[in-house]
Amino acid sequence: MSKNILIVDDNKNNRLTLQFILEDWEEENPKNKLEISFAEDGVEAVNMTKQKYYDIILMDIMMPNMDGIEATKVIRNSGVASLIIACSALSDNKHKNMILEAGAEDYLTKPINSELFIKRFSTYLNLSEKRLEKSYNNNAENVINSDVYHRKTIFTINDEVSLGEFWEYFLLQNSFSDREEFADMIRFIYGLGNYQIKQNYKFHIYFEESIDSYYLTMDNALLLQPTLLNKLENNYSLSEYKIVGNKLSFNFIKKESELKVEPTKQENQELYVYDFIDSNDISILRDILQEQKKSVNKVSTGSICKDDVNIIQQQIHELTTVLENYVEVYLITDALQCLAIDISENIESFITFSNEIDELCVNLNKDLIVWVEKLFVVGAPSIDFLDNSIISNANMISDFIKELEEVEDEEGMFDF
Repeated sequence: MSKNILIVDDNKNNRLTLQFILEDWEEENPKNKLEISFAEDGVEAVNMTKQKYYDIILMDIMMPNMDGIEATKVIRNSGVASLIIACSALSDNKHKNMILEAGAEDYLTKPINSELFIKRFSTYLNLSEKRLEKSYNNNAENVINSDVYHRKTIFTINDEVSLGEFWEYFLLQNSFSDREEFADMIRFIYGLGNYQIKQNYKFHIYFEESIDSYYLTMDNALLLQPTLLNKLENNYSLSEYKIVGNKLSFNFIKKESELKVEPTKQENQELYVYDFIDSNDISILRDILQEQKKSVNKVSTGSICKDDVNIIQQQIHELTTVLENYVEVYLITDALQCLAIDISENIESFITFSNEIDELCVNLNKDLIVWVEKLFVVGAPSIDFLDNSIISNANMISDFIKELEEVEDEEGMFDF
């Protein structure tokens, strides 16, 4: 089955360059066929994505009629799941951050390094395939539907203060507050939680999301059950809630505009500061990343040694030690844990490939710094902000350093 690729650039030579690089990749991967299309500006790209699904979109930034940043926003808000890769001659952090925040998932600077691009492209295709697969979250907390996104927001309710934070998150800080029915449900859950707190019961409230619904689940709800059914029957139809064991789950169906957001809404997109990570841990993450910044800058010097690699590996391990305490960021934690292991097992390969992976290492560190600041200090558009970029960079570093080991194994397989 062929993969659809869309190259968006107003410069014909740039389009041809990318086409030739993709054709080189296709020759090296004969089992994979690419169907390449072209758009000369953002307007044309947006219109083309309405007519056909593209697995990967290679997006220039500076274009007439509609630039790449705005086109990326519109495509993302239309619900298209294409992997968008920015390809631009603009190398400043301002434009890079703007298009990544708009929804692009990686950033390549022109002129494109063909060898690096070819190595990354396989990862891009893999990511695009995974996001189209039917994904079931076996760890879903709600008892209504297991087909939910893997991300979740968890409120640990120990007292009235923590219960108040739950109230404030949904009724003051969150855009759901304009839905009267949703606000009523939050007030109802708050009332149930308040009853639990007064009886010295501690519990959690989980917020999950599927394609068409939101789910709120309260655990440790056994105390409520003698009187709970009467309260529920007076407030909700049976299709809107479900009780299994000690869990009570509510289903709230999304309205049409949430299923397919209009492009104009992105311009005024709200940013959220997530508070599930302890402030002390945020300070620790910041300190580790600033030290790591100094370490990864050594990678391209050509004089990196085993001790330098061990320091980088240890810094990544320290990051995961902090992050593994928070289930909300387990995808990033898992990617970094795998990277730390791969580096520790391939130190010589890391040194050998240092000139090829220096940009990846620097970009990974930069993305992590931005990720911490945006999610937990300044505000980010979503809890999975920069997830794909961070995971992609981590995976590509692993692919580079493991490749040499694989080649050496193959060369030595007939040695006796």
